[in-house]
Amino acid sequence: MSPFSCLGLTVLLLPMFSEITNRSLTLSLPEHLPLLVGFFALAVLSGLLAGIYPAFYLSSFQPAKVLKGKFTNSLAAISLRKGLVVFQFIISVTLIVSTVVINDQMQYMRNKDLGFNKEAQIVVPLRSAEAKKLCSALENEFRRNPQVINAGAGAYYPGIVNPSDNLLYRDGQMAQDARRTRMNYVDFDYLPTLGMQAVAGRLFSKDFPLDTTRIILNESAVKAMGFASPADAVGKKVHNDFKANAYTVEAGGSGKGFSFRGPAPADNALRDNDDQIPEQLYRGTRPCG
Repeated sequence: MSPFSCLGLTVLLLPMFSEITNRSLTLSLPEHLPLLVGFFALAVLSGLLAGIYPAFYLSSFQPAKVLKGKFTNSLAAISLRKGLVVFQFIISVTLIVSTVVINDQMQYMRNKDLGFNKEAQIVVPLRSAEAKKLCSALENEFRRNPQVINAGAGAYYPGIVNPSDNLLYRDGQMAQDARRTRMNYVDFDYLPTLGMQAVAGRLFSKDFPLDTTRIILNESAVKAMGFASPADAVGKKVHNDFKANAYTVEAGGSGKGFSFRGPAPADNALRDNDDQIPEQLYRGTRPCG
């Protein structure tokens, strides 16, 4: 009965767990059939293993001695029983602690400030070469919609793997001191669309054409490169050696702890580059109601 009770409780509590995780979770028989079969197989195996010990233990009794009241527990039997009690206590404590830790982690993931506004954002992938060429026209068309706050484009969007990494090091360091930093190529409107803020310096602007030679580092990258503070990084040269060629850009600003791969700190940088063909278009929309 316990496997069926657990399955019933899972179905009943699934909507509540979906609300906690902000994910739409469903339990479908056709989709999760292998999982359910494995679950019941594990339940049967656990029942067999749980019944083997009492069966063997009781079968070792000698009825004549038990009826005469001469039955006594051996030291091994007492030790095993105590060990099982301690083991059950350890399992119970582990489950309670795990529940508390998982709840704390869920709250952290839900409330962690990622450095950008993840709400009311729509990502439009630009798959074809023709769509990428029409990116600017599509942005302008979106801005004409009163329900759209802003639109911007970039090579990657938050939450996906960014394979574009650069080994960056500051003035006074050597190439072997370079830090692997994920670089995202964006247009001027990308940062305002995602609601990113600068803790030092400024964001990219169309009023400054030389911004195409500057990058914006997040706070983790600023710390990893040895700058004293985000303000100290502004205006400093950052170097990248690639295929025997040396490239130098200027840190034009520091973004507020943005992270594209998850809530954990990671070295990230943004670069405004009109030559880089955008892969994704972002729309910052107004919430309904």
